[in-house]
Amino acid sequence: MNAFIDMKTVSIANRLKEAHYPFPRAQEMRTQFTSCLEDYYAKAMSGKPFEARGLLVTGKSRMGKSHEIDHLIRAFNDSATTMPDVVRLGLSSSGCGRGTR
Repeated sequence: MNAFIDMKTVSIANRLKEAHYPFPRAQEMRTQFTSCLEDYYAKAMSGKPFEARGLLVTGKSRMGKSHEIDHLIRAFNDSATTMPDVVRLGLSSSGCGRGTR
């Protein structure tokens, strides 16, 4: 028991924060994310050096951009989709875009 924190209130707030509220932009983000994944998959399977595409999500602060992206990435990871391994295909990481991982 804490004189400053009502654990019942914390518990309710935690359940609300764990929930996912899809925004209207969610379907467009999923469409563009899928497009990037399909593009990466096709280019990686070609066995030739390539530059990967990415998403740029902009908007006002505290509007749920990071949460929406995290939800999308979790959904993709949960799908257990196996992506081509560019190292196994003999492509160097320098041939797969400018970012580092």
